[in-house]
Amino acid sequence: MMKRTVLAGLLALGLSAVVSTAAEVRNGARGLVYEVDTAAKEFTLLTTTAYDPEQMGKENRFRVRYSDKTVFTLVKTERNLLHVPAEGRDAVAFYLKKEEFAKAEETGKVTTRTLEILPTCGRQKQEISAERGRIYGMVTPAKDRRGLTATLTVGEREFSYRLGRRGTVRFVSPSDASALLPCVSTARIGGREKDGTLEVTRIEVSHLPDPRKTDDPNLPRVLIIGDSISMNYNASLKGFLAGKANYHRIDGNAGPTSRGVTSVDLWLGPYHQKGLHWDAIQFNHGLHDLAKNADGTYLSDESQYKKNLEYIISRLKLTEAKLIWATTTPVPNDGGRGRKKGASKAYNAYAAEVLKNHPEVRVTDLYAVAISDAVSDEWRQGNNVHFGAEDSAALGKAAADGILAVLGQGK
Repeated sequence: MMKRTVLAGLLALGLSAVVSTAAEVRNGARGLVYEVDTAAKEFTLLTTTAYDPEQMGKENRFRVRYSDKTVFTLVKTERNLLHVPAEGRDAVAFYLKKEEFAKAEETGKVTTRTLEILPTCGRQKQEISAERGRIYGMVTPAKDRRGLTATLTVGEREFSYRLGRRGTVRFVSPSDASALLPCVSTARIGGREKDGTLEVTRIEVSHLPDPRKTDDPNLPRVLIIGDSISMNYNASLKGFLAGKANYHRIDGNAGPTSRGVTSVDLWLGPYHQKGLHWDAIQFNHGLHDLAKNADGTYLSDESQYKKNLEYIISRLKLTEAKLIWATTTPVPNDGGRGRKKGASKAYNAYAAEVLKNHPEVRVTDLYAVAISDAVSDEWRQGNNVHFGAEDSAALGKAAADGILAVLGQGK
């Protein structure tokens, strides 16, 4: 999902990405909004790129043109139903496959990962396609402290509803082009092909928090790019940097280097703009690259890993931020997802070869911390690559030391 540091996401003007015409924007494209020209009824949309191991830097900027007939909606996403008025019923939409809805009719129970709260003008009927059904109904929230349950009414039938694990509730309301806020909004494009071009008939907009309103302007801005290990030590690192830096982390998991190639421009954001620059960036990819596919090959072999990492670094350097490479933490013992003990050491060696071309990049050796710190003795006996609270605190402290050092705040 795009939110807070998805704002770590617009490509600086004049870089290598190609600006395409609206005819080349694919139906359903989603990305960051900038360069809004309301008079001309157009804006630029920055999306992730398609991954091509042979050709890095696919086009990711598109000029989107809309008309007076384009329907705008504004979407606010929540994790529960607490914002649904308890005294009234709202129109909703949700997806269930035909067989799933048939089962729901038998049990009287519905669970989905996404529920849309529609405008009052929204359709209120049941509609199921052959493959996947978009079902319309009404919702009455239950008196549930967590806001996860409700009563759904579809036609004449009532269902007991529960929002699924990590589910989202999308509040949809009518809007207009004024919702297109440069650098702090995302848009999803819908339309139909007409004479070889995409006629944009609907644009769904979501707003992002604006860090310029919450950051301390007297402190440097720091961005963390990493996988679930950086998510493990996220709270610890944020705590160590409190009062010393404005801390930002990409939304979600950075995954393998292939995802870095396709998403790095989105993560970096409009860094040429005041208050949206980066003073230091810590980055890592590795644990996903070294996972093995079903055929025994690595997700990214040595050659591709190096090539991908080289490209990612080239994009990071454009920000003129101080860069810190965090080494990939160990696979303690052979475990799930095709990860083998010792693979991290090999991939760290591959990264070290790449970094020889970039001596200005500082290295924070999280591998060494995890492999030697006494607090991780128990962790090293298992096969889970993820860390508990104490282990994560040690990693967070090491990461903070590296960041503060490049910011001139080290010991």
